[in-house]
Amino acid sequence: RRLLESAAAAQAEGRYFGADGDDVLSIAARLEALEPGSAEARSLRLKVAERMAWDAADAPADEAASLVSDCLALVPDHPSCLALRTSE
Repeated sequence: RRLLESAAAAQAEGRYFGADGDDVLSIAARLEALEPGSAEARSLRLKVAERMAWDAADAPADEAASLVSDCLALVPDHPSCLALRTSE
């Protein structure tokens, strides 16, 4: 429960990834370690992937490519990231 509250706070502050353990992605990983197969952790990873796709859509080409790659590593079949990859 405490991890989900931390994830909600990180989302509210826009800390989805890259905040060295204090972001939604890191919290999802900790939750998954405690509860393998956690539906909540999967949901958090999907939110991070969507944010990566959203950020990639407005980023310079090299940064966008990195975000799309990271997104697809996180959620291999994420439709928004797949669409961005095919539009490169």
